[in-house]
Amino acid sequence: MFTRHRGERGQAVLEFAVITPLVLILVFIITDFGIGLAHRVILTNAAREGARYGAVGAPSYDGCPQADIVDRIKCKAMAQGRGLVNDPAAVNVAFLDADSDGELEPGDAVAVRINYTYKPITALRLSTTLGWLGFPGITGITMDSCTDMRLEQVGSNATISTSSPCD
Repeated sequence: MFTRHRGERGQAVLEFAVITPLVLILVFIITDFGIGLAHRVILTNAAREGARYGAVGAPSYDGCPQADIVDRIKCKAMAQGRGLVNDPAAVNVAFLDADSDGELEPGDAVAVRINYTYKPITALRLSTTLGWLGFPGITGITMDSCTDMRLEQVGSNATISTSSPCD
């Protein structure tokens, strides 16, 4: 029958103490990566939905009753952003005259760009907050998503922009 000696039990505890933080850090990194990826998908869908809404003329509805078409598109994109984007300044909207004839018409474009900073929520921020891990940590990851679509219908008070936010 096998019996453990006192030194072997101590070795197991030491191995556990060394390996556990490394495994937890790996789990935290995987968790943050997954959450960051989910936020990226949400931003992409919000920009796409905002551009699609602008492409069909951005009709006013109860959720976004603003008079200005750009404000309605920003409102729609922010609503689709599931709370990630709360600042209208983070959403840029531009109408582009594709044929350079000086007026917007079906076939021209609308572009929507959303800027967002993802802040890791797990131990990746501990080194920034506490400073005890010896490396600077991650304070935020800047993400942006941009979509442009052809106009199907030109909304009232849409004005031509000189440059695309997607450039």
